[in-house]
Amino acid sequence: MRLSEIHRIIDESSNEDWSHIPCWGADSGPSFRDAWGKSTRSDSWELHHDSHSHVLVYKEDVQLSISWGAWRDRMTGRTPDYIEAFPLVDSVDYFWADVFWNGSLVDRHGLVALDQGRIYLPLPTPIYKQVDGETELARYEATRWHTAFARLLHYVEHQENFDNALKRAKFHVVDHISDDE
Repeated sequence: MRLSEIHRIIDESSNEDWSHIPCWGADSGPSFRDAWGKSTRSDSWELHHDSHSHVLVYKEDVQLSISWGAWRDRMTGRTPDYIEAFPLVDSVDYFWADVFWNGSLVDRHGLVALDQGRIYLPLPTPIYKQVDGETELARYEATRWHTAFARLLHYVEHQENFDNALKRAKFHVVDHISDDE
């Protein structure tokens, strides 16, 4: 299986094509997609454990799965200006979604969680332009594939209209990310 074939399957699939296994909350059980490492929250060495809280399994071929929810604290500290379009949102959470084929990690994509995780969007790429010798943010871009990937994960958990949220954030959906202008 080629990565491009996996991308095509994900892009062309709908939520009904996937089995969702929530791995959080009372008696839900582990995802068995764990990460161990040194905690960076103190000066002393501490063992840190994190685990994906969701697993999607492709019903047509169970060798393909997607997991997400771990590593939410790895990309904190950035508050982009596009959250201004969401007046009730005061922070952004970032997380990784991992694609597995036959149990092996084959792809990883960053996503943005807004409104305490009630909206998932693709992690956009900022595109800058030069104006009077100054570098300014021109727009945020996300590829069509990353947008479809985020949409799939969003609708597994949420009712909020994904396309409305994407439009409010003013993300430009493109085939390929532009070079800096």
